[in-house]
Amino acid sequence: MIKVDLFFLNVLFTVNVLIWFLSLLLRLEKKFYLKPSTRLNPKLKVSVLVPLFKEKYESIMVTMKSIARQTYPKKLLEVVLVVEPDDRSTKDLIPRVLEFLGEHGISYRVVESDGRVKLKGHALNCALKTVEADVVAVYDADDVFPEDQVEKAVALIEQGYDAVGTRVYRRRNTILGSFLLLDTFIWYNVFLPFFCAVAGAFPFSGEGLFVKRSAIEAVGGFPEVLTEDAYLSILMAEKGLKSALLDSEVEELAPKGWKSAVKQRLRWNRGYAQCLFRLLRAGISLKVKLGLLAAYWAPAVCASSLITSTFFTLYWATWAFAPHITFVAPWMNAPIYTRGFYYWSAILAYLLTAVLIYTVAYVIAGGRFERLAPYVITLPLYWMFLGLVALLTPFAPSKKWLRTERR
Repeated sequence: MIKVDLFFLNVLFTVNVLIWFLSLLLRLEKKFYLKPSTRLNPKLKVSVLVPLFKEKYESIMVTMKSIARQTYPKKLLEVVLVVEPDDRSTKDLIPRVLEFLGEHGISYRVVESDGRVKLKGHALNCALKTVEADVVAVYDADDVFPEDQVEKAVALIEQGYDAVGTRVYRRRNTILGSFLLLDTFIWYNVFLPFFCAVAGAFPFSGEGLFVKRSAIEAVGGFPEVLTEDAYLSILMAEKGLKSALLDSEVEELAPKGWKSAVKQRLRWNRGYAQCLFRLLRAGISLKVKLGLLAAYWAPAVCASSLITSTFFTLYWATWAFAPHITFVAPWMNAPIYTRGFYYWSAILAYLLTAVLIYTVAYVIAGGRFERLAPYVITLPLYWMFLGLVALLTPFAPSKKWLRTERR
């Protein structure tokens, strides 16, 4: 008899379901995505940092056009393009980009990283040394966002917040892009509001991020790790700085293929592991620690989903082909727990998960995501794919940018 204890995996699964249920039942996304309470009287200068590395001209211009459309006064806005010293192809595109910004009355500067470390956080810090504005905003290439996003984010900062994040949806008209859109939709509308409710803090995203310059300087600049945005959340929580979610969104072009998606996830997972180790020794309250812990264990949840599904596959296979092998967990000892019971309960759990995903999307967004309905039934399989990537994460390089290719 082969004994398998799935207690820890079931704890992860149960907590995950509770987060879904409570977030949807209480409509937490309505409570924690904020809108400015007053009209803005623009006074604060804003530096928009855009780190670039081996980008296509079209990708850069997508972001520049969104910046040019902003309702925030152009005289208080500047764009800082950050390039790597050896990135000749991107440097060759810069003159045309600057010409566009000049035509739209937007101040601009180009900052070259010292090239010592090819990490986004390091590139941002090289630019930060040259910034004198009151607020620092960060966007990537291929970002599209509403024309009032800067104005509303600065308004929240004027209301007393030190950092402001937004929803970030990744999309592309492919099967992978559809999975990513559903995945990011659930992350930003179910999980992030829950983290805010429990901890008063949440992992930042590196696009559509606004931070007071004094706040970023107080924590020693952008963390030079693989996920500088999520890591920054811990440092700001340690300093007692206030963060908010703005009721606005950034649409970012999803990775162009599965290989690029794997690289992106490896970077995020390895970065979240760095965040987890830092969180365990952070000087913050237990409440905040537990809330952020729920965020940073996302890769573990994906990995547990893969392990659990593999276990049940083996369970069914041995039922048919090797009945002398028995898998046992503590909660399987009751007579009701037959192999047939697990077979049908697993199918039911899968279908209920799909229904829950669709319900969340429909309740929060109405008909906006109707075209993605066919992908809902297979989204749990995508999460199993993410579980495989999570299991491969320990082999990912910790000091390499692992750039996401979008075009």
